[in-house]
Amino acid sequence: DRVRLPHIHHIVPVGQFSGRSEETKRQIIEMHSILKDNGINRFVDPMNLVLVSAKTHATLHTDEYIAHVYSYISQARGSRAELYAALFFLRLEIAARDVWALGY
Repeated sequence: DRVRLPHIHHIVPVGQFSGRSEETKRQIIEMHSILKDNGINRFVDPMNLVLVSAKTHATLHTDEYIAHVYSYISQARGSRAELYAALFFLRLEIAARDVWALGY
């Protein structure tokens, strides 16, 4: 058996997801703007990155997941500290499902 290495997952998606619904695309674009307005680089900021297994990673690219992330990010738009708290909480939710997110 070969060992499968974890994937790097961006909690707030980095792409536009052209195949998604208009609502999901709007949510993604708005989250990108919120992060940028608060000095958070969605591509490389460690708070937006988490290791996950390939199996879990596939489940984190759905409209439902994006809507869930949006519900936290849109409420935390007031400050970088609030956004980091939201990203940390989302990381904990992912870690509850996948041991790789705990750093193993």
